[in-house]
This record gives sequence, C-alpha cells and structure tokens, in this order.
Amino acid sequence: TVNSKNYSNVYQVTMKVMVDAGTGFKTDLTWTNYYAQGVGWIYQKYDDGAGGTYNLSVKNYKVF
Repeated sequence: TVNSKNYSNVYQVTMKVMVDAGTGFKTDLTWTNYYAQGVGWIYQKYDDGAGGTYNLSVKNYKVF
C-alpha cells in the first residue's frame, strides 16, 4: 500500500551502492525500489548507512 492505494504483483529491487566518499569507498548504502505490474515505479526507500532513511513515493499515475 502506497498513499492509501493497494498494488498487487509488486516487485522489490534492492541495490547495494558503492560511492567514493573522498577517503575511500562507502559501501553501506542501500536503495530499495518497488515496481507494480502495469504501473511501474511506485516507491523507493534509501538507507544512507549512518542511520538516515529516506522515502519517496508516487502520488498519482496514468498509464498510456
């Protein structure tokens, strides 16, 4: 459920990201994206590895 809308057939794709932090590579970053069949991307969760978690979600969509 995202923004009070229920989606079915949702795929979860998790990525472990490696970023050059200037003093070496930071490898504890994680992006998790959710895709609903027939809609596309609906939600993303980002963990910065230092205790910060950020969320981004779709508000509206229109399938053409």
